[in-house]
Amino acid sequence: MEYLHSLGVIHRDLKPGNLLVDERNRVYVSDFGISRIANKRMTPSVGVRRNEATSAHAHPHDINRALSLSRSLSLSQTAQYMAPDVVKNEEYTQKIDVYSFAIVLWEMIERRDPYPDMQQIEIILAVKDGKRPSFSPNNIKNPAIQLIRQCWHDKAKQRPSFTQICASLKATLDRYGVEASLVWSFSVKRTHRPLSLSLSRALSLACYY
Repeated sequence: MEYLHSLGVIHRDLKPGNLLVDERNRVYVSDFGISRIANKRMTPSVGVRRNEATSAHAHPHDINRALSLSRSLSLSQTAQYMAPDVVKNEEYTQKIDVYSFAIVLWEMIERRDPYPDMQQIEIILAVKDGKRPSFSPNNIKNPAIQLIRQCWHDKAKQRPSFTQICASLKATLDRYGVEASLVWSFSVKRTHRPLSLSLSRALSLACYY
């Protein structure tokens, strides 16, 4: 992703279904069907317009626009990975990929669906209102949490670049990656995996090396 952004590319559909992992745990980004070259005035074709109400009780006009966006999503686009700048129909930059990366990294740590039992329209309205997936108690001390929160910041300018993300992940791996005691549970299989494996995959996704 750092390399793609250096070329001015916005992937626009970064999600687990578009990521391939080889036997060396290197992650490859795939499916560039809706990717674009960044320009100064990138906007979605449909969305919830800026400056509209953002209260928990959505205005009917707001809901209609969210419904329109939900219907416009193709099978390749998934609401839970869409940045608030996209769902609000604001001008956006490469930082929408950073938001998607945050959700992917959250899933790598939590091993679960970020918005269980929610329809596309519900996710769109939740993201628009600033809601994000919650962390389970056993992951509260995970060193990647601060980075995730920075990456899914509501304001795109506050999100780090992938160059900054790479520096953060490398620093975290240097500090924690070799410690076998830092593990988390897979809730389904009830097995354990070192923290370093997830961070290594995240680093491979974020960085060009």
